[in-house]
Amino acid sequence: MALENVHGTLADFKGQFDNTIGLRIVFRPNGAAVGAGGIFYSKPVIVDTFSSDGSWSAQLQSTAALWQVVGDDVFYIVTIERLESDGDYFPVDHTGWKLRVPPGGGVFAALVEAPTNPAQMWVGPGKRPDSNNDEPVQPMIPSRYTAWYRTNTVPGLGLANYFEWE
Repeated sequence: MALENVHGTLADFKGQFDNTIGLRIVFRPNGAAVGAGGIFYSKPVIVDTFSSDGSWSAQLQSTAALWQVVGDDVFYIVTIERLESDGDYFPVDHTGWKLRVPPGGGVFAALVEAPTNPAQMWVGPGKRPDSNNDEPVQPMIPSRYTAWYRTNTVPGLGLANYFEWE
């Protein structure tokens, strides 16, 4: 199988890139997988070469045609590592992001599935197009900030749609 190009830019919260702290982005497959090209074991792909502006690119296996040996969902787990000045350890940013790589690759920010702020609320269609149940279009993990938005029919009041926050 051909490798796909995924690219992006890495910076700190000031929007700057510091190449002196040994930055690396690690893409770890979530497990062994099978596909048309054979069996793939879960060796991480490491990006440690950056342009002066923090831009990078990685050659990654497309996850679209792969199946995990246990389960069926293949993705990369993304972590960011850096070497501290005393050189004793690598702090790791465990992002919780899942990266699924389509054929053709693309821009990292457009491909990664990153959790949103738990205080953020999404409002939109409450039904999947292929379902008769009222279920979110995206899977949601409830937190103390979750507000459920549902629709009901209230025939006694003559309301075709009744919207309620829970």
